[in-house]
Amino acid sequence: MIEDDDGLKRLLRSAYPRVTAEVPSRDVWPDVVERLDAPVVWSWFDLALLAALAGALLLFPERAWLLAFHF
Repeated sequence: MIEDDDGLKRLLRSAYPRVTAEVPSRDVWPDVVERLDAPVVWSWFDLALLAALAGALLLFPERAWLLAFHF
């Protein structure tokens, strides 16, 4: 247990600079919207995982509840 809370506060305040800006440096919402509107890009790893999952469900259909449990 930490006994010296004031010392910890001083340490944390010295590690991080004080924020002086009253407004954000830029608006990030347009970047978020652009990223959400971008087309989905599938990597080879994503496709391999999907193929492995489909194969496992075909081989072991009684284990489908394991997949449903994670959703």
